[in-house]
Amino acid sequence: MTGTIDLAIGDNLSLKSITAYREASGTSVVEVDGAPLSILKRRLGKRHEQVTQELRLTGKVGALVDFTVGGFYYHARDRGHFRVMIPTFQYDFLADDRSQNERSYFDFLPNLPDHLVLPRLDILLHPRLREALPMS
Repeated sequence: MTGTIDLAIGDNLSLKSITAYREASGTSVVEVDGAPLSILKRRLGKRHEQVTQELRLTGKVGALVDFTVGGFYYHARDRGHFRVMIPTFQYDFLADDRSQNERSYFDFLPNLPDHLVLPRLDILLHPRLREALPMS
């Protein structure tokens, strides 16, 4: 499921929000003993949930500069349930993994005359890197 909102905040400024959610799950059973009779089996269950959010502010400063400032958030959770089935015994294993990630970015593009060329400046900052850099 995805949702996008575009909002014009005047002639030279716009805000965009992109939000997404997805989930998936499944179960499988595997015979692990290789015997002709089904004696030793392993059941695997898996569930995944994920949320992402991006917020982007884009604008112009006259004819001089185009810019984009934004941020991105990612959060996911994976749950795995593993059961080994042996006659008279059942062993259960539960894995619960989570991951989370945040990023911010800044893109600055000066509109210079054709005879002046500057490299494009793209900065992708991890939160720890932002804290380490001296910013005025």
